[in-house]
Amino acid sequence: MANSVTTLLTTLASGETDSVSMDITRIATLLEADEVVRAVAAGTTPNGEALLVVATAARVLTIDQSIPLGRITSIATSGTVRGGAAVTISGEHDTIRATNIAFSQAQRFVAAVRAGVARAEVAAPTWLPTQRLAVDSTPAPELA
Repeated sequence: MANSVTTLLTTLASGETDSVSMDITRIATLLEADEVVRAVAAGTTPNGEALLVVATAARVLTIDQSIPLGRITSIATSGTVRGGAAVTISGEHDTIRATNIAFSQAQRFVAAVRAGVARAEVAAPTWLPTQRLAVDSTPAPELA
């Protein structure tokens, strides 16, 4: 776990660790022993509270939320180099949104998440029925 905290601290830009230092320690306790951190983004919630978002090889998480890579349904970014960026990652039931992220940091973070989603091997659920379509070759009544 100490290695995870070190990785998080060195990944963040030097001036950004003050507002999220408590989050770093708390998120480190949420990581599995073998969980690999791929990217970190420091920003704020839409309400203005400090927020740390971590992308691992298996999921994207904050202190309050976790979305497995295989359940991510959309990844969006917006912003400018001068004005900062926002990142929104949506899952089946949850959405993680961070604003006021350094633009380059947001781009690296989203690239890491997209690469993780592409690597995630998601098998189709076995409970999904296979749809079979019957083909009827008779013309519709209005065309007959």
